[in-house]
Amino acid sequence: ARAAAEPSSISGIAVIDVEKVFNALVERNDMQQQLQAYLTQLNDELKKLDGEAKAAFETARALPDGAEKNSAVQKAIEMQATAQARKQVFEALADRRSSESFRQLFAKISAGGRKIAETRGLNLGIATDENVSVPVGASSTDVQRGISLKRIVYASPTLDITDALIQLLNSEYTKK
Repeated sequence: ARAAAEPSSISGIAVIDVEKVFNALVERNDMQQQLQAYLTQLNDELKKLDGEAKAAFETARALPDGAEKNSAVQKAIEMQATAQARKQVFEALADRRSSESFRQLFAKISAGGRKIAETRGLNLGIATDENVSVPVGASSTDVQRGISLKRIVYASPTLDITDALIQLLNSEYTKK
């Protein structure tokens, strides 16, 4: 918890384009490549399971009617259900890994923004959304929602520490 402090006037404000930072980070690109490799591995495993299930169905079709065929069809159905269940599990695992990567990067962005702000004697860092536009041609409800979600209408470019933050985070990452 934060300790209570005497109220003070804000002596300096910084704005950060978080989306621009995310898109410019070398670490994010590396994380995306790792995630893609993970997804490829999962997809390869799914293709294998699916192929095995299809082969089991083909084998069952070739058998003469009877108990052996019924048993083979049942096994093929179970294999197909297992492949489908694995697909759902793999999608959830991939989504979890992706969201955890974004959470970790945002924590680094926040810490880096704080570091720059403190170094420059700034008291407030705000994620800017001034470049986010209100939708054109949308319903009045969507336009009103877009307007109400905007937090910043204008910020002087002199307040923007986005590029400095990108440089800091990329420098720290590449040093590792």
